Amino acid sequence: MGNVEPFFLNGPVFFNVDASLFKNIRITEKTRFQIRAEAFNLFNRTNYAITAGQQLQNINSPNLDGLGAILHPESSSLRDVLNFNA
Repeated sequence: MGNVEPFFLNGPVFFNVDASLFKNIRITEKTRFQIRAEAFNLFNRTNYAITAGQQLQNINSPNLDGLGAILHPESSSLRDVLNFNA
């Protein structure tokens, strides 16, 4: 087996940036309209599903088949919200 310690090879670093912009518009004293734009994984960086349990322990393992699934693809949303405060 050699003298390499367990978990000697780790996957890439997880990096994620989410952003949100919103505008509140007061309609009456108790009513507010909100327009909201959100972006998830703003810079569209690929993150792989590697957890502590998936770190490579044995280079000769038959389970050494890749980095795993891709997490958090880029997505965005545009919403409008009407709030009535009592």
